[in-house]
Amino acid sequence: MSQLKGITVALLMAASGVAGAASAATIRGAVYDDPQALALPSNFAPISGASVKLFRDGAQFASARTNAAGAYAFDVTQKGDYDVVVDSKTLRDGVWLEQTFGPAGAQCAQPDGTTRTNNFRSSCIGGRRAAVSDDASTFDGAEHVAVIHVDGSDVANVDFAFSANVVSNTADGANIQGSLRQFVMNANAIHGPNVMRFAPVAKPGETITVQVGVPPRWWKIELLTPLPELSDGGTELDGTARSFIEPATAIDLNYGPIGAAEAPQGIARVIAAQLKPELEIVAGGEEGIVCRASCAIRALAFRGPATSLVMHDDARIENVMIGVRPDLSIVTPATVGLQIESGTTTARYVYVGAQRTAGIAVVGSGKLDAERISTVHCGTPAAGSGVALLTDGSIVRASAIRQNDGAGIVIGTPESNAPARNNTIEGSTISGNVAGVVLAPGASNNAILRNALMWNRIGGIVALPATNDAAALANRISANDYNENGGRPIVLHVGSDTNALAEGAGSCDRMDKAANHGIAPPRITKVRLEQDGVNDRFIISGRACAGTNVEIYRSYVTTEVREMTEREMRLVRSNKNNPRETVQMQEHEFGGAPSIGEFNFAGTTVANQDGTFELVVPFRRVKNDTPDEVPEDLIGFHAWHREVLVGDDPTESAFSAVSIDAEGNTSELSARRPVG
Repeated sequence: MSQLKGITVALLMAASGVAGAASAATIRGAVYDDPQALALPSNFAPISGASVKLFRDGAQFASARTNAAGAYAFDVTQKGDYDVVVDSKTLRDGVWLEQTFGPAGAQCAQPDGTTRTNNFRSSCIGGRRAAVSDDASTFDGAEHVAVIHVDGSDVANVDFAFSANVVSNTADGANIQGSLRQFVMNANAIHGPNVMRFAPVAKPGETITVQVGVPPRWWKIELLTPLPELSDGGTELDGTARSFIEPATAIDLNYGPIGAAEAPQGIARVIAAQLKPELEIVAGGEEGIVCRASCAIRALAFRGPATSLVMHDDARIENVMIGVRPDLSIVTPATVGLQIESGTTTARYVYVGAQRTAGIAVVGSGKLDAERISTVHCGTPAAGSGVALLTDGSIVRASAIRQNDGAGIVIGTPESNAPARNNTIEGSTISGNVAGVVLAPGASNNAILRNALMWNRIGGIVALPATNDAAALANRISANDYNENGGRPIVLHVGSDTNALAEGAGSCDRMDKAANHGIAPPRITKVRLEQDGVNDRFIISGRACAGTNVEIYRSYVTTEVREMTEREMRLVRSNKNNPRETVQMQEHEFGGAPSIGEFNFAGTTVANQDGTFELVVPFRRVKNDTPDEVPEDLIGFHAWHREVLVGDDPTESAFSAVSIDAEGNTSELSARRPVG
């Protein structure tokens, strides 16, 4: 009986993979977690309890579970080839990991549909068939396989690694290993940060026809149903394409920046650094990617849903295109590109196009911190905008808000139920919109600083009339350039003559129900040109309300600029036979009020107690139209100044001015006073 018991124990030990006295060799290895999906062993962490199986000629004859160190071992009694298989569904409860690393002999997918055999331990993204999900109940269904040759000696380092964060294919649907959907499900199930690594084992299917050279290419994921909402903080959707052979290495197949060659210089500089993405995601339904917890989205193009991205917590969005394809083409207009409902969304290099209501909408308690964003063809002539700031405390800087069918930026709502305070628009190019910036009733304490407002059809900055006794107040409008906007550059009184600048008023009284309290503009009384052969300078004198800041603006002759930029100037056309247009626009045959010229910031002074002021403005000549020849403080984001300043004649200049009181209330521009 004792002999029979010993034989039974030996058989059980052999069947379970435990070394026995009759074994010829041992196959040893480990199973690891690769959270960064870089296929670098230094980043691995052991996975205990993983099921590992041993096959020969398609038949399983042993299995094992990994220990606390992730290790397993099989003792074999015969020489020859064995197949080691890891069951990926046993690696972590509630999560499905995809393979990233395999041993020598690992069977690994290739983009052309074939399978390669690893000659040494290295990356093995997706297992042996990229488009197939693991089913290790049979050998034919198993995906994570290594062929191990035993010649009588032990075989070590038969190691596998898996990650919850790798996206290896572009398929979508239920129970697809390595898919974008599975990554989102994994990220929701694993507490803490999860960063997606897109390492597709498939050829990119989207391309652009080009005349010369290699055509740009990218991958596309078409979502069959809405993605689960991102519910665990720290999830990052990153569409940066990585090499399936070396997943630490980014690949750039959709090469080049998105900057359009036909864009004016200032706009081109804003968007030139945004690279075209290698991943396009197409969805349907009402909402696309919804972040209920903090998240990040980068390096992808997303389109399709009524609202593409919805943020309910702090978020970071970088190098993302919304509403357009990676080649900038528009397929079907949607409603809102990015909607920020709560938390602060930091946006860097975000391009939004073709949204009927708003490219970016900040609502509820949300805030936007945006730099180098661009919105194009958003809104309609009757409503909507490129950016809608309906809450407090947002910032838009160094951005290109251009060619929107609605307004460029709207602050607040016409009903004054979202007053929108303490927002800042700074250093941006706002061009070719219905209106550049619209201040809704109640929008107060906002700052619009150092922007280039060009070719907006009914004004650079327009304040809507007060409603419900709420007016736009204490809005600082400072140091901007206004160039070829329809009507007046700053419109605080929409019912007055569109084509006439304000004459400086003698009264300094405030009007509570008027935008910016109806503060009176200065009156320039004299402009002298002094020339000494070396330095030319203008001396501007006038009167304003005592103690107010007075900003001086120089007006240029603009015929040449108008001809050079005709393609951008949908706004500049005759108003003949059309009714006078206001912010409440007619959708059909809408053009814009005729331009009344350019007004470029020249300097600031302060009115004395008796109301007088004087400012000396130097005249600096520009030798040619190369950017390096233009003084840096003149270029900034106004690179188009080059065309204006070359060959400029100081005797053809005129000057206008605005007043800014201690609260920030800014007036309209005053009537121009020419030199002499």
